[in-house]
Amino acid sequence: MVRLLIRSSGIIEQRKIFIPVFFYNMSVWGFLFFKLHGYFSKTLVMKGDCKMKKLGLNILHLSIFFSVSIVAVLLSGCQPSEVMIQTAMAETQSAMPTETQTIIPTNTQTNTPEPTFTPTETATLTPTYTPTPDLRVIELGPEVFYLQKDDLPQDAKYFLPNSTWSSPHRNAEVISGWGRDEGLDYLEKTGRIDGWVIYFARGTMTVRAPEQIFHNIVQYNTGNGPQLSLDIVTPGHDPRWVVIDDDYDLGDRTMISKLREMQPSGEYKVHYLVETAYRNYQSRVGAWGWEKEFDLEYVINLAEIALNKLMEAPLVDAIGD
Repeated sequence: MVRLLIRSSGIIEQRKIFIPVFFYNMSVWGFLFFKLHGYFSKTLVMKGDCKMKKLGLNILHLSIFFSVSIVAVLLSGCQPSEVMIQTAMAETQSAMPTETQTIIPTNTQTNTPEPTFTPTETATLTPTYTPTPDLRVIELGPEVFYLQKDDLPQDAKYFLPNSTWSSPHRNAEVISGWGRDEGLDYLEKTGRIDGWVIYFARGTMTVRAPEQIFHNIVQYNTGNGPQLSLDIVTPGHDPRWVVIDDDYDLGDRTMISKLREMQPSGEYKVHYLVETAYRNYQSRVGAWGWEKEFDLEYVINLAEIALNKLMEAPLVDAIGD
């Protein structure tokens, strides 16, 4: 038995090949015969006897023949049989490793989406500047600001029937008219100082205008007085008066009221009252007449004229300064 090393697909494997015992033994005897042949050939030739020389040559030729034969037999014995060759090929084939395809990851860049950061809008705090309220007041008395005949529409020819239609409106009259307790309470809450009242009558029948115009102007210590007075209900207040606008855009605040009366003829007469608070004053402009001869706009125009008088007046920080 002879071991062979076989290289297949880069792998060296050891295989066992069996040589018949006959060829093995022949190789051993051939080797011994070859050694004897050399000895006898050399000895006989050197002695010089002719017969022996001839015999020696024959032995020499025969030795060469047997030597060649033995070598041929040895070479042929070393050749593996076809069956052994096929078996060795089969084993070698089965021993060959199966080439399994290994997937080598490619260096393909995977685009991982990066988070998008949206900047948070930080609100910028704008400082709020609160204006300092203007608390200045008008020190001049109410007798300066009531409506005059020249302030009224000239075509209606308004006039004062007599001196009693224009007079101061003192705090004592408030107490007597409202009652002592209610009158005093009102004066204390509002800080009323003084007032003035005036009435005008229409002097012609040829124009459409109110029959009478009324203006009551009242002064208070501070700007809170006129505002409070707008919401105080006068004792003996006629419930037929209806507030149609309690925050009209005129002055600091304006309230508008209306009273509607049916006459024996079936027609109506109306009263409009526009009360405007501005700083420490309250201007109350009213009109009365036939409903078909004037409207609220007419009275509002008169209230704006009275307000302009107040707005043109000088201001002080407080009464008595």
